[in-house]
Amino acid sequence: MRPTTSDVAEILAQYPAPFHKTFGRADASSGFRGTITSADAVHLAQQLGVTVDQLMLNLVPLAALYAEPVISNFKVGSVAQGMSGNLYYGANIEFKSEALSFTVHAEQAAVMNLAISG
Repeated sequence: MRPTTSDVAEILAQYPAPFHKTFGRADASSGFRGTITSADAVHLAQQLGVTVDQLMLNLVPLAALYAEPVISNFKVGSVAQGMSGNLYYGANIEFKSEALSFTVHAEQAAVMNLAISG
């Protein structure tokens, strides 16, 4: 599920304007695959005056926008960092007519995103 522009704008409103430009490049609506390059992650962190680890925590609400919680309606996001320094989004995915034990957790989705992204 793709987040709406207004959902993203609402979260980004808490960040300074220069962050929006860099983030727009990292999270372009066309073709975004839940990955932020190491260089963009460092640049975004510098714009916010935080470490990349803190940036990852700041990005969790944006990752949660991709969740598909069709049973619980509880959106969970996760951001993982690969050995390359790239950041990978993950979000929980629930399956209608299945037990919650079949849920893909946000952390699992982030690791799978890392694995398929290379």
